[in-house]
Amino acid sequence: MQQRQGKPLSPVGQRHWTPGVGRHDTRKSAEERFWLRVDKESGPVHPELGRCWIWTAGKFDGEYGALSVNRKTVKAHRFSWFLHKGPVADGVLIRHLCNNPPCVNPAHLAEGDCLENSADMMRAGRCAMVRIPYATVLEIRERYRPGRVGYRKIAAEFGILPGHVRRYVKMQRRKYVEPTEGPSGL
Repeated sequence: MQQRQGKPLSPVGQRHWTPGVGRHDTRKSAEERFWLRVDKESGPVHPELGRCWIWTAGKFDGEYGALSVNRKTVKAHRFSWFLHKGPVADGVLIRHLCNNPPCVNPAHLAEGDCLENSADMMRAGRCAMVRIPYATVLEIRERYRPGRVGYRKIAAEFGILPGHVRRYVKMQRRKYVEPTEGPSGL
């Protein structure tokens, strides 16, 4: 772990971080808790990168690992980067080269920006950023029935993400083709 003036650097902001201080005084340090929740044996193997190290504890959005450090929740892959390669600069994302969000293997991580991360997700098929016809948006809105026909079912039928269905239903998402721009239907 990198140190500055005898203290470990913080993965959260620029403050100093001392393992075991804060809410977890009587328990293990954040680094010890991190390693207790990493499974190095059962993750998928990528030919050029090797085996994924899978985060087995709490998750953000059901995908990215979450770990409490100094009373703040940080993403496990960012903490892994911090442990192995040092602090992350402000505004820099840590991308998954393996396209496996629970992976914390530092060999599978790289620094990048929002555009690079979005391109990675699109190549891996993890993002359904599609422009759909306005008629389809109206059909999605008609089909939605709370408690009976939910976001997930509609998303599966149309091949988009449940969050996008929610935004279409609430008319918060404008990634669709206006009625005069093209044919209706998918």
